[in-house]
Amino acid sequence: MHQPPPTSGSEERSISVLVVTWNNETTLPDCLTALRQELPAGGEILCFDNHSVDGSRAIAESYGARVEASDSNVGFAAGMNRLATTARGEVLVLLNPDVFLHSGALRTMLQHFSTEDEHKIVGGLLLGADGKPELTSARLFPTAWSVISWLLSRRRSTRPLPMASQEVEAVSGAFFATTRTLWRQVAGFDEAYRHSWEDLDFFWRASGTGATVWFEPGAAATHLGGASVRQAPLAIDALRLGGALRFVRKRQGALAAAFLRTALLFRSLTALALDVLHIHRLDGPRRTRALALLRLALSGEGGRRLQLPVEPE
Repeated sequence: MHQPPPTSGSEERSISVLVVTWNNETTLPDCLTALRQELPAGGEILCFDNHSVDGSRAIAESYGARVEASDSNVGFAAGMNRLATTARGEVLVLLNPDVFLHSGALRTMLQHFSTEDEHKIVGGLLLGADGKPELTSARLFPTAWSVISWLLSRRRSTRPLPMASQEVEAVSGAFFATTRTLWRQVAGFDEAYRHSWEDLDFFWRASGTGATVWFEPGAAATHLGGASVRQAPLAIDALRLGGALRFVRKRQGALAAAFLRTALLFRSLTALALDVLHIHRLDGPRRTRALALLRLALSGEGGRRLQLPVEPE
């Protein structure tokens, strides 16, 4: 199913670009430079800073962003929700601080929105630093079985991306747009997702209201990926798997979540047993991670010990 021709003048919709940062001073200047070149007249940039200990806040302010600074790391979902409450644009564009827009990306994306109450989400084409397309730009909703397969094999999907604009199940949360009307109707992100999976949950809940999700390859951007994850990879890995558990439980039910927890238990126990037997030794951080995953498997996604990192590792 292909996108019908855009309505003339649809690119004139007012726009708010929302960016959440956490110690992103190395990527933020390039992100905001590219964004400034693409931002239409009257568009605004809003930035939520998750208690960065570097110069992220000052950088965002120097580019004219309206910055809200947090006194703690409340996470991506909560940061985006706070920005959306004060956004003035009819169209909200969510952008990661390590995404660099290509020429014409925003204009192409905005052509999908002909009215301020458009019931639609549009994601762009993300390219890695090597220029290769990221397959998460257009994807199916993960299931308990696909996550278990990844846990046990570490093999990712190789499903090819569409060549033209078309409706899909989900896009990447690193660069997508929706209307303020739909965002409010769906109540934004579920803040119980501490890191990752909040985007997939949003797309799933939006589709339940009759909204459509579109992949637009003409709206391209380079995505370095993992700007936050690289700062605390082991702590965030447990949070991401907690998000996977929550999504599976909400979408597929308690039984599917129990299967996923069993697979997680098996994987973490195996890693710890091999470590104890001196067959495959774990260093300190990886042992801590394995224990965190074990606790996650035993307690579920609501485990109180799963906390966002305060400072980079």
